[in-house]
Amino acid sequence: MGTGCFVPLRVAGLFLVCAGFAVACFPRVGEAATPVVTVTPIAGTSTSGSYQDGEIVSVTVQRNSAFTPGDKVNVLECSDPKGAEASLPKDISGCDGLTIQGDTALVQPGGSVSVPRYTIYQLPSPTLGEQANAQPVCDHVNQCVLYVGQNQNDFTQPKLFSSPFTVMPASSAPAVASGSATSSDTVSPPATTTPSTAPTGDAQGSLALTGPGPLLVWLAAIGGVLLVAGVAGRRWARAHP
Repeated sequence: MGTGCFVPLRVAGLFLVCAGFAVACFPRVGEAATPVVTVTPIAGTSTSGSYQDGEIVSVTVQRNSAFTPGDKVNVLECSDPKGAEASLPKDISGCDGLTIQGDTALVQPGGSVSVPRYTIYQLPSPTLGEQANAQPVCDHVNQCVLYVGQNQNDFTQPKLFSSPFTVMPASSAPAVASGSATSSDTVSPPATTTPSTAPTGDAQGSLALTGPGPLLVWLAAIGGVLLVAGVAGRRWARAHP
Protein backbone atom coordinates (compact mmCIF):
# COMPACT_ATOMS: atom_id res chain seq x y z
CA MET A 1 0.00 0.00 0.00
CA GLY A 2 1.55 3.32 -1.07
CA THR A 3 1.99 6.32 1.17
CA GLY A 4 -0.36 8.29 -1.08
CA CYS A 5 -3.32 6.24 0.18
CA PHE A 6 -3.11 7.95 3.55
CA VAL A 7 -2.98 11.52 2.24
CA PRO A 8 -6.81 11.87 2.13
CA LEU A 9 -6.99 10.90 5.81
CA ARG A 10 -4.48 13.56 6.76
CA VAL A 11 -6.23 16.20 4.65
CA ALA A 12 -9.67 15.31 6.03
CA GLY A 13 -8.38 15.31 9.60
CA LEU A 14 -6.63 18.66 9.22
CA PHE A 15 -9.78 20.14 7.64
CA LEU A 16 -12.05 18.99 10.50
CA VAL A 17 -9.68 20.28 13.18
CA CYS A 18 -9.42 23.68 11.49
CA ALA A 19 -13.19 23.82 10.96
CA GLY A 20 -13.81 23.10 14.64
CA PHE A 21 -11.50 25.90 15.75
CA ALA A 22 -13.00 28.29 13.20
CA VAL A 23 -16.56 27.68 14.39
CA ALA A 24 -15.52 27.99 18.04
CA CYS A 25 -13.58 31.21 17.59
CA PHE A 26 -15.93 33.16 15.33
CA PRO A 27 -19.51 34.02 16.33
CA ARG A 28 -22.43 33.20 14.08
CA VAL A 29 -23.77 35.96 11.86
CA GLY A 30 -26.01 38.34 13.79
CA GLU A 31 -25.00 36.91 17.17
CA ALA A 32 -22.74 38.63 19.70
CA ALA A 33 -19.61 36.85 20.87
CA THR A 34 -20.29 38.28 24.33
CA PRO A 35 -23.92 39.32 24.91
CA VAL A 36 -24.21 42.88 26.15
CA VAL A 37 -26.67 44.22 28.71
CA THR A 38 -27.18 47.93 28.02
CA VAL A 39 -28.59 50.36 30.56
CA THR A 40 -29.77 53.71 29.21
CA PRO A 41 -31.14 56.59 31.34
CA ILE A 42 -34.62 57.65 30.24
CA ALA A 43 -33.93 61.26 31.23
CA GLY A 44 -31.32 63.26 33.10
CA THR A 45 -27.57 63.62 32.80
CA SER A 46 -26.29 60.44 34.42
CA THR A 47 -23.28 58.86 32.77
CA SER A 48 -22.60 55.17 32.33
CA GLY A 49 -21.39 53.61 35.56
CA SER A 50 -23.18 56.00 37.93
CA TYR A 51 -26.90 56.54 38.48
CA GLN A 52 -29.14 58.35 40.95
CA ASP A 53 -31.43 56.76 43.50
CA GLY A 54 -34.84 56.40 41.84
CA GLU A 55 -33.52 56.98 38.32
CA ILE A 56 -35.48 55.27 35.54
CA VAL A 57 -33.56 53.50 32.81
CA SER A 58 -34.21 51.15 29.92
CA VAL A 59 -32.54 47.73 29.87
CA THR A 60 -31.78 45.89 26.65
CA VAL A 61 -29.89 42.73 25.76
CA GLN A 62 -28.56 42.25 22.26
CA ARG A 63 -29.02 39.06 20.22
CA ASN A 64 -27.38 36.08 21.87
CA SER A 65 -27.48 32.31 22.31
CA ALA A 66 -27.71 32.41 26.12
CA PHE A 67 -31.47 32.97 26.34
CA THR A 68 -34.28 30.87 24.88
CA PRO A 69 -36.75 32.83 22.71
CA GLY A 70 -40.22 32.90 24.26
CA ASP A 71 -39.01 32.39 27.85
CA LYS A 72 -39.64 34.96 30.58
CA VAL A 73 -36.73 36.86 32.10
CA ASN A 74 -36.39 38.90 35.28
CA VAL A 75 -34.30 41.97 36.11
CA LEU A 76 -33.01 42.56 39.65
CA GLU A 77 -30.43 44.80 41.30
CA CYS A 78 -27.59 42.76 42.84
CA SER A 79 -24.44 43.49 44.77
CA ASP A 80 -20.99 43.51 43.18
CA PRO A 81 -19.04 45.31 45.94
CA LYS A 82 -15.67 45.20 44.20
CA GLY A 83 -16.99 45.75 40.72
CA ALA A 84 -15.27 42.56 39.58
CA GLU A 85 -16.38 39.27 38.08
CA ALA A 86 -15.16 37.39 41.15
CA SER A 87 -17.54 39.35 43.41
CA LEU A 88 -20.67 38.83 41.30
CA PRO A 89 -23.53 37.17 43.24
CA LYS A 90 -23.59 33.39 43.24
CA ASP A 91 -27.30 33.10 44.05
CA ILE A 92 -30.42 35.13 44.88
CA SER A 93 -29.02 36.03 48.31
CA GLY A 94 -26.80 38.60 46.59
CA CYS A 95 -29.77 40.36 45.01
CA ASP A 96 -32.70 42.44 46.27
CA GLY A 97 -35.96 40.68 45.40
CA LEU A 98 -37.93 43.91 45.87
CA THR A 99 -36.20 45.45 42.84
CA ILE A 100 -37.69 42.98 40.38
CA GLN A 101 -39.27 44.73 37.40
CA GLY A 102 -43.03 45.16 37.28
CA ASP A 103 -44.01 44.03 33.79
CA THR A 104 -43.47 40.74 32.02
CA ALA A 105 -40.59 40.55 29.55
CA LEU A 106 -40.17 37.78 27.01
CA VAL A 107 -37.03 36.79 25.17
CA GLN A 108 -37.42 37.77 21.53
CA PRO A 109 -36.32 35.76 18.46
CA GLY A 110 -32.54 35.77 18.42
CA GLY A 111 -32.33 35.99 22.22
CA SER A 112 -32.72 39.78 22.54
CA VAL A 113 -34.53 41.37 25.49
CA SER A 114 -36.04 44.82 26.04
CA VAL A 115 -37.24 46.31 29.35
CA PRO A 116 -38.42 49.89 28.59
CA ARG A 117 -38.54 51.14 32.20
CA TYR A 118 -36.65 50.00 35.26
CA THR A 119 -35.94 51.95 38.45
CA ILE A 120 -32.49 51.84 40.03
CA TYR A 121 -32.40 52.22 43.81
CA GLN A 122 -29.74 53.08 46.34
CA LEU A 123 -29.93 50.05 48.63
CA PRO A 124 -31.13 49.45 51.25
CA SER A 125 -34.05 51.63 50.18
CA PRO A 126 -36.56 53.30 52.54
CA THR A 127 -38.80 53.67 49.48
CA LEU A 128 -38.99 49.87 49.32
CA GLY A 129 -39.60 49.67 53.08
CA GLU A 130 -36.15 48.31 53.89
CA GLN A 131 -34.26 48.80 57.16
CA ALA A 132 -30.92 50.64 57.19
CA ASN A 133 -29.01 47.38 57.93
CA ALA A 134 -30.62 45.36 55.12
CA GLN A 135 -28.60 43.67 52.40
CA PRO A 136 -27.42 44.04 49.69
CA VAL A 137 -25.84 47.49 49.76
CA CYS A 138 -25.72 49.62 46.62
CA ASP A 139 -24.50 53.18 46.98
CA HIS A 140 -21.73 55.58 45.92
CA VAL A 141 -19.09 53.22 47.41
CA ASN A 142 -20.52 49.71 47.03
CA GLN A 143 -21.05 48.84 43.39
CA CYS A 144 -23.93 46.85 41.99
CA VAL A 145 -24.98 45.15 38.75
CA LEU A 146 -28.26 44.29 37.10
CA TYR A 147 -29.11 40.60 36.86
CA VAL A 148 -31.05 39.60 33.74
CA GLY A 149 -31.98 35.92 33.80
CA GLN A 150 -34.58 33.25 33.18
CA ASN A 151 -34.81 32.06 36.82
CA GLN A 152 -33.46 34.25 39.62
CA ASN A 153 -34.02 31.44 42.13
CA ASP A 154 -31.64 29.15 40.21
CA PHE A 155 -28.39 30.79 39.11
CA THR A 156 -27.45 27.72 37.05
CA GLN A 157 -30.09 28.85 34.54
CA PRO A 158 -29.20 31.29 31.70
CA LYS A 159 -28.32 34.74 33.04
CA LEU A 160 -26.35 37.87 32.21
CA PHE A 161 -25.05 40.75 34.32
CA SER A 162 -24.66 44.40 33.42
CA SER A 163 -21.45 46.30 33.95
CA PRO A 164 -20.95 47.39 37.60
CA PHE A 165 -22.28 50.80 38.62
CA THR A 166 -22.67 53.04 41.67
CA VAL A 167 -25.86 54.70 42.91
CA MET A 168 -25.74 58.29 44.14
CA PRO A 169 -28.32 60.00 46.38
CA ALA A 170 -31.35 61.33 44.54
CA SER A 171 -31.28 64.88 43.21
CA SER A 172 -33.77 67.50 44.37
CA ALA A 173 -36.19 66.21 41.72
CA PRO A 174 -35.67 62.45 41.47
CA ALA A 175 -37.34 60.62 38.61
CA VAL A 176 -39.05 57.92 40.66
CA ALA A 177 -41.57 55.76 38.88
CA SER A 178 -44.97 55.12 40.37
CA GLY A 179 -46.21 51.57 40.94
CA SER A 180 -43.94 48.58 40.49
CA ALA A 181 -40.21 48.99 40.61
CA THR A 182 -38.25 48.99 37.38
CA SER A 183 -34.32 49.47 36.56
CA SER A 184 -31.20 49.04 34.08
CA ASP A 185 -27.31 49.48 32.89
CA THR A 186 -24.72 48.27 30.16
CA VAL A 187 -22.34 45.14 29.89
CA SER A 188 -21.06 39.59 26.39
CA PRO A 189 -21.18 33.54 31.58
CA PRO A 190 -22.56 34.89 40.68
CA ALA A 191 -24.41 38.65 50.72
CA THR A 192 -28.26 38.48 52.21
CA THR A 193 -31.26 40.24 50.60
CA THR A 194 -34.74 41.39 51.49
CA PRO A 195 -36.57 39.21 50.70
CA SER A 196 -34.26 36.20 50.36
CA THR A 197 -36.30 34.89 47.43
CA ALA A 198 -37.59 37.05 44.61
CA PRO A 199 -41.21 36.74 43.42
CA THR A 200 -41.87 33.92 40.97
CA GLY A 201 -44.65 35.59 39.00
CA ASP A 202 -44.42 37.17 35.58
CA ALA A 203 -41.25 39.14 35.04
CA GLN A 204 -39.66 41.12 32.31
CA GLY A 205 -36.26 41.33 30.95
CA SER A 206 -23.82 38.45 27.48
CA LEU A 207 -24.36 34.25 31.21
CA ALA A 208 -23.27 32.97 31.78
CA LEU A 209 -22.09 31.60 28.51
CA THR A 210 -20.71 28.09 28.38
CA GLY A 211 -17.75 26.82 26.36
CA PRO A 212 -17.83 25.19 22.91
CA GLY A 213 -20.76 22.83 22.39
CA PRO A 214 -20.46 19.02 22.13
CA LEU A 215 -20.66 19.16 18.33
CA LEU A 216 -17.47 21.23 18.15
CA VAL A 217 -15.73 18.86 20.54
CA TRP A 218 -16.67 15.83 18.44
CA LEU A 219 -15.70 17.63 15.23
CA ALA A 220 -12.23 18.43 16.55
CA ALA A 221 -11.85 14.93 18.07
CA ILE A 222 -12.72 13.13 14.82
CA GLY A 223 -10.41 15.44 12.89
CA GLY A 224 -7.60 14.71 15.31
CA VAL A 225 -8.10 10.93 14.99
CA LEU A 226 -8.08 11.10 11.18
CA LEU A 227 -4.99 13.31 11.20
CA VAL A 228 -3.09 10.94 13.50
CA ALA A 229 -4.25 7.91 11.49
CA GLY A 230 -3.07 9.52 8.27
CA VAL A 231 0.39 10.33 9.65
CA ALA A 232 0.79 6.90 11.27
CA GLY A 233 -0.40 5.12 8.14
CA ARG A 234 2.05 7.01 5.94
CA ARG A 235 4.95 6.10 8.25
CA TRP A 236 3.83 2.45 8.23
CA ALA A 237 3.64 2.44 4.44
CA ARG A 238 7.17 3.84 4.20
CA ALA A 239 8.45 1.14 6.56
CA HIS A 240 6.67 -1.64 4.60
CA PRO A 241 7.11 -0.81 0.90
